[in-house]
Amino acid sequence: MESVDMYDTVHVSEKIFCVTQPNRRFLLLTDEPALVRHLCIKRYSTRVTFLAALGRSRFNEPTQQCFDGKLAFQLRGLSSMRVDNLLPALHARWLDNDEAIVIQQDSAPTYIALNDVEFTEPI
Repeated sequence: MESVDMYDTVHVSEKIFCVTQPNRRFLLLTDEPALVRHLCIKRYSTRVTFLAALGRSRFNEPTQQCFDGKLAFQLRGLSSMRVDNLLPALHARWLDNDEAIVIQQDSAPTYIALNDVEFTEPI
């Protein structure tokens, strides 16, 4: 089996955390009333999504610049963030702009279709 150096691969992963925890336990004093907390529907609990992109470290001899593979961006909307923030950040920091960039999604369901026009059009 031949090994691949993965110079042109960027891993994209996202994680969803539930901020509102349905079950919480508290220690109460004997004179304190019990806390009543209702969570009607779990679907309406507060959730936070983190998206991370990571590429292999690269060094460009002519410009003496190093791409460390770490990209920073803020979360606005998940689908628009990929098009508005992730792709321009990759394109600006990628040293060899002529080569194709492979974006591998590490999430279980694929949120971007292979023929998605909004995702492939900006580049």
